Amino acid sequence: MKLLGVYSSAEESSAICGLLRKKGIPTYGEISAPSWRLNRIPIYVCLDSQYEDALAVLANPNHLVANPVDVAEYDSVAERQEHHTLLRWSVVALLLAAAFFAVVLYLADAPLLRAPPN
Repeated sequence: MKLLGVYSSAEESSAICGLLRKKGIPTYGEISAPSWRLNRIPIYVCLDSQYEDALAVLANPNHLVANPVDVAEYDSVAERQEHHTLLRWSVVALLLAAAFFAVVLYLADAPLLRAPPN
């Protein structure tokens, strides 16, 4: 992912993202930037190989992109991958919690930790 530019207007950044996405260049822009940034909205080109085409489209909106992609499909794949990663780490956390619980139960039954008989 390469930074295309930083813009001060949400309307301008939205228009740029819309133009690039219409041309088959997936973008990422933090439109809802926090107020401490003073409306500085970065726009990234998601695929490094399309960076030069993105610059060319900004200079000339009629530029033909060399390798356009289906942006909706790209977004769908990226979202599924994000959910897959979340699920994987959730399973890892669950397994670690189960292992911790098993160790605690094992140590609770260990002879060194038992109270001596009276």
